[in-house]
Amino acid sequence: MRYSETGDRAIDPLYPSFLSDDGLRVVLRDPAYADFKKALEDGLSETSPRGSMARALMQSDLWSAYDIVFRYQHYEQQGESELARRRLEVLDLLGRLMQKVALTPEEIRSLPDNYSMARTRYALPDLFGKTGWVEIKWFPYRLHDAAVDYRRVTRVILKPASTPKDMQKFLNDFRAGASPVTERLDGVALVIQPLLVDTR
Repeated sequence: MRYSETGDRAIDPLYPSFLSDDGLRVVLRDPAYADFKKALEDGLSETSPRGSMARALMQSDLWSAYDIVFRYQHYEQQGESELARRRLEVLDLLGRLMQKVALTPEEIRSLPDNYSMARTRYALPDLFGKTGWVEIKWFPYRLHDAAVDYRRVTRVILKPASTPKDMQKFLNDFRAGASPVTERLDGVALVIQPLLVDTR
């Protein structure tokens, strides 16, 4: 049995796209290209008003697709001039559509706090209150952020089993393997927040 690890998730646009351009090639080739281009053009010509949340989610997908299309610049060098031309057309359409759906800074500030809503619905912990959870900002580089071209921000939050006297030593002891993690922590959370490009 042959298995191919692509490294990204099927919920992302143009899947698979992390370790190969297979997903992008699908939409740049016939017969999918005509439908893909038309969908982007239809989005640009649409005049129906859309709410802030719908536009924010759409921009997130458009931005992801834009970064993926931008990343694969090798078609011209490989003699695939038609794919190279279509890639540039798609980049233009994606960029213009991202700008069209962009929210003002005020609209972004008015977006709902969906973690608070999820807390109520699913009884999630109060990660951002004063309840013993501590956000860790250990290194400026985070693999989760880099993997999505910095379109999202990853926040690492821990709940120590007891309040540490020295937080830096508490964190450094994880690297040293001082004691089992399960004895030192009551919880760990990874929160991912999408970013938006505003109208400015």
